[in-house]
Amino acid sequence: MAGRGPHVRPPRRTLDAAVIKMMVDRRVNKILAEHEAHRLASETSGSNNGSQGNNNKGCSFKSFLNCHPHKFKGTEGAVGMLRWMEKVESVFAMCECTEENRVKFATGTLEGPALTWWNTHVQTLGLDGANSMPWADFTRLLQEEYCPRDEIRKLEAEFWVHKMVGSEIEQYCTRFHELCKLCPAMVTPEYKKIEQFIGGLPEQIQSMVTASDLTTIQPLIRLAHKLTDQAVAQGKLPKRGEHVKPQESQKRKWEPSHHQSHQPQQQQRSAPARAFTATQPDDKGKGVYQGK
Repeated sequence: MAGRGPHVRPPRRTLDAAVIKMMVDRRVNKILAEHEAHRLASETSGSNNGSQGNNNKGCSFKSFLNCHPHKFKGTEGAVGMLRWMEKVESVFAMCECTEENRVKFATGTLEGPALTWWNTHVQTLGLDGANSMPWADFTRLLQEEYCPRDEIRKLEAEFWVHKMVGSEIEQYCTRFHELCKLCPAMVTPEYKKIEQFIGGLPEQIQSMVTASDLTTIQPLIRLAHKLTDQAVAQGKLPKRGEHVKPQESQKRKWEPSHHQSHQPQQQQRSAPARAFTATQPDDKGKGVYQGK
């Protein structure tokens, strides 16, 4: 068209690149800020969930009771107390009971005199102070109350003469473990426990256990079980439940066999008869007046 010159494109703006860069930087920074905020929120939420998980970890008193812990009255003696403690501690492990709940849950199984004893400590320490007591401190108090020194002396005397009867290795080991817990001074350090265990074994297996030179108690006990079974199979020890009682042992040792026992008895029965026959004429002479 007339009057119009050629079309001239406007010059490109020289700030386009800088503006674009600024916009990109803003967008990137925004994304990074949102990402960081999300990360912090996730960590905070995880921390809260973790703390709640720690608070919920363990068991409630209901779940503790569902594991059927034993009751304790305080009249069961030292062994009864020990078995109650062992059962309660096994329940702790099963239900993952936390340390701060152990005394509170365990004392919920006390009855009678034992509950009265514990209530006196609650009055002294306060309920919160008593329930927060470490489990080790609680068991120490319990042993001081229900396993006094005179009772310990009796148990120590029993421990010195504790022997395996016949082939009853299970009964021997059960009582051995009980006495170890109730009389720890007699089996500390470990070599004393080993000596005490070997000393109660029968002579049929004692020397072989001693010759093993084992230095820990559990392998020694397993060896004693194995040697006991071998001795039973070889006839060196009686079968389980067939151990000879002491009085029967003496009877079998000193009395003659059934076949031989009749002859002395017959001789004893016939001896008075012969004596009576021999003295009968004299008795007649002495008992009857013959005259002059």
